[in-house]
Amino acid sequence: MGDEQISEKEQNKEAEVAITYETLFEILRREKNREELQELQESFFMDVIRYVQGKLSIISSQQNELFATDEKEKALIQLQNIKKILKELYDRREKKIINLAINKARTESSIIDTSALMCEEKSLFEALHSTLYNFRGGILNNILEAKSPITPEMARLASQMASENSEKPEEPQTATAGQDTASEAQEKGQALNISSKEPETGAYRTVKVRFLSPVPEFVGPELEIYGPYEQDETENLPEKVVDVLVEKGRARRDGEADAQESSEPSSSQEQDKTESQEMNES
Repeated sequence: MGDEQISEKEQNKEAEVAITYETLFEILRREKNREELQELQESFFMDVIRYVQGKLSIISSQQNELFATDEKEKALIQLQNIKKILKELYDRREKKIINLAINKARTESSIIDTSALMCEEKSLFEALHSTLYNFRGGILNNILEAKSPITPEMARLASQMASENSEKPEEPQTATAGQDTASEAQEKGQALNISSKEPETGAYRTVKVRFLSPVPEFVGPELEIYGPYEQDETENLPEKVVDVLVEKGRARRDGEADAQESSEPSSSQEQDKTESQEMNES
């Protein structure tokens, strides 16, 4: 009588769980043998959870029973096999979902069948598709149009900054404030306009130099990359950079040698003039 009651309870539990070791194995077999994603019941995940919980309950209930060792080991082995089946099933479905997302990102086709996706899997698919599509547009499409690649994060930050700038309220300006603003705008215009007067800061004033010897690539004070340069090559560089090059004897300011050369003839002329005067006096 007691055995019959236990048997009925197990059958009811099986009916409630609606999944067994055999059904799990069959689901995995179909997923392995077929290329397309296989449809599952919407309650599949919850059914699996209840099934695994039932196995764990059986194992824990038999820990203190003297003659249940064999049954416990059997349940433990079956639980390990169940976990292996579930992991392989997830891996195979995950790979198929990734391929679906790649195909949609590449083709933007509306005929890709996603009906077999579980609710949780749809979220994964949509996230993958969005990421792949945005990166593909920002990198590949820009490169094909001879533009610099841009990541979704870079685009998001640029959009955020533009939005913040557009939302800043305009502050009322007094006459003095208006004059200050105009002055600041003029200074900014001069800094940005390459044909206007250069700022007085040595780090940004450029000087034309001629290199006296080959100079390898180097990093400037603002982490800019300069070079490499060949001997007798000329270049406009920030004054601070020029000062270091001149101090090390690697370059000279272009025009210094010309000035020296132009001054030499005049010195010679003065010497000739002096000699001529001395000859006349004698």
